[in-house]
This record gives sequence, C-alpha cells and structure tokens, in this order.
Amino acid sequence: MNLQTREIRLHRPVKKTSGNKPVGVIGLMTLFEMLVLGIVLFFIVNYRISLKDDIGRMTRQAAVLKSEIDRYDREIENLKLRRENLSRWAHIRSKIKQYNLPLAFPNPGQVKQVVIVRDLPALSAAQDSMKEPLMVSQR
Repeated sequence: MNLQTREIRLHRPVKKTSGNKPVGVIGLMTLFEMLVLGIVLFFIVNYRISLKDDIGRMTRQAAVLKSEIDRYDREIENLKLRRENLSRWAHIRSKIKQYNLPLAFPNPGQVKQVVIVRDLPALSAAQDSMKEPLMVSQR
C-alpha cells in the first residue's frame, strides 16, 4: 500500500478574471458602464415624459382651436342669413321708401351686353345648339 500525502489548501488564491487587469479596475469599468446605462435610461424616460406633456398641451390647444372654429362657423352662418335677409326685395323696397330714393330706369348708354360665342367642334346634335351665342343683359 502506497500512502501518499497531500496538502489541503484552506485559502483559495485570488483569481484575475481577465488576463492582466486587476479585479478593482473591472469593478470600476462595470460601475462606469452601469452609470452610463443609467444616464441613458434617465434621458429616455425624461424625453418620453416631455413628449407626453407636449401631447397633452397640444391636445388642449386643439380643443380650444376647435371651439374657435365652431364659433366662427356659427358666425359665418349668421352673416350669410343676415346677407340673405338684407338682399331680399322686401327689405330693399322698405329702405327705398325709408330714404325716399328717386329711382329711374337706366339710360340706353348705361346698359351693357356681353356676348359669349362658344367655338367648339360639333360632336353631336346636342352640341350644335351650344353654338348659338349666349346673351347676358343688365336689365
């Protein structure tokens, strides 16, 4: 029987994880990488929060602008109705009587006529009737 003695080590030697760099430098590099990652995440989160704030502000502004557009649309409709009412012959006749305006027929030199001649090629019988001049008068 061969008895061999062997030595049991109670303490393990400190291992270097990457070649010739000490453990402290690796820890600092890891800490630096974590710090950079944290800063990047911080800016991303803040940018997203600022975008949400901008979206909320623009939504409120859009609601205000929409209400103004609705108000202007109502004002336009009211102005159109008022224009129609003021251009009715009954209203014009009442203003003529109110201001006692002496109206007369126009002189022959004041009347103008516009003649539009359509010079289109005839494709069908329906278009032949369009070749007649169109007369417009101010009477």
